[in-house]
Amino acid sequence: MDNNEICRARISARLSILYWIIVVVLGVFTILWQVPVNDQKNLFGMYKTNMFSKGFMQGNSVPGCITLILTVLIILWGIRCIIVSKKCSLELTNNGISGSRAKLVSSANLQLPIDKIDSIMRSTSLYNKLTGGNTVAIRSASGLIKFPWVQNAEEFVNATLAKIEEYKKTVKKDNQDLIKAVANTAAVPANASSASKIKELKELLDQGLISQEEFDAKRKELLEKM
Repeated sequence: MDNNEICRARISARLSILYWIIVVVLGVFTILWQVPVNDQKNLFGMYKTNMFSKGFMQGNSVPGCITLILTVLIILWGIRCIIVSKKCSLELTNNGISGSRAKLVSSANLQLPIDKIDSIMRSTSLYNKLTGGNTVAIRSASGLIKFPWVQNAEEFVNATLAKIEEYKKTVKKDNQDLIKAVANTAAVPANASSASKIKELKELLDQGLISQEEFDAKRKELLEKM
C-alpha cells in the first residue's frame, strides 16, 4: 500500500486575547506601583515602593517586582511556544501516524503504525486557551504523547479514528476469509476419500463381489457424508 498522506495537523502557537490580557494587566500593575502620588506614596497608598530608587525586592517594592518578573516570564514563555510549535509536525498516512515532537533545544520523532494505536483524542485546557489550538493525545503501548497547538485537531482525530476503524474491518474480513479457506481445505480430503470409496465399490460391483442393493446402500451412505 502506498504511503499516501491522508491528513496533516496544522501546528501553530497563536497567543490568545486571554494571554495578552494577562500580560497587560501585570504590566500595568507594575507600572502603576511605581507611579508616585507624592514624595512618599504611590497610587495604592504604599510607602517607598519605587524598585529602582528604593531597592529591588526591598520593602513595599516587592509586589511590583513580583509582577515585573511574572510579566517577563510569561512573555518569554509565549515566545518559546511560538518557536517550538514551528518545529513540530504530525501527519496521518495509509501506514500510520508520523511526526516530530519538538522542545526548545531537542526533538523526538514518532513513527506509529495504525495497528499500534490504542486511542487518540483531543483536549482543551488553560494551556490551549492561552496559546491556541487543541492538544492531540495519542496512546500506544509505549505510552502517551501529546501534541499541543493543533489548529485542526478535530479533523485530524476524526480522520485517524476512521482509519483505525477501516483497519479493524479489513483485519476482520481477512480473518473470516482465512477461516473459510481453512474449512474448505479441511473438507477436501473427506470428499476425496468418499469419492475414492465409491469408485472402489463400483469395481467390486463390476466384479460381482457385492450386489446392486449393497452397492446402492453403501453409495448413499458415502454421499451423505460428502
